[in-house]
Amino acid sequence: DWDARRDTPACLALVAAVATVSSAGAMRRVVERAVGPALEAAATRWSATTDRLPPHAWVFPWLAWSPAAVLPAASSVLAKMDSALALWRPGDASALAVLAPWADVWGPTASRALAARRIAPRLAAACEAATVEPSPPGGLAPSAVSVADAVVRWCRS
Repeated sequence: DWDARRDTPACLALVAAVATVSSAGAMRRVVERAVGPALEAAATRWSATTDRLPPHAWVFPWLAWSPAAVLPAASSVLAKMDSALALWRPGDASALAVLAPWADVWGPTASRALAARRIAPRLAAACEAATVEPSPPGGLAPSAVSVADAVVRWCRS
């Protein structure tokens, strides 16, 4: 057994070497049958709140070989991110760094649904709770600035 998170570079090299003597269709089937389940298992074990290595680092290299092989892992990552975002705070920019690379893989419908379910309500609550009052020398209170920064970050993504 190989660890998709740790061994992806070596496995990619092996697949590339075998691909020189195999058809593209055969390689796609090998990746779908051997790599896909390993990616899904690794995504199931991945923790959105504690793992330091983002899953796109070990999932995305396989997109070139077979987008279908990554779909189960992508679904698992989406479910894990959905759960983790229940605890998310708008000042935490790390969520955007993990989510942004997945937008094209999940597609606009799933990405928008996740943002509407988990991100938008938190940003709205933070905006409502922010203190907007002048502070010396005529700027906004720091909490209002950090909320505004969070909203701008998410709107740009």
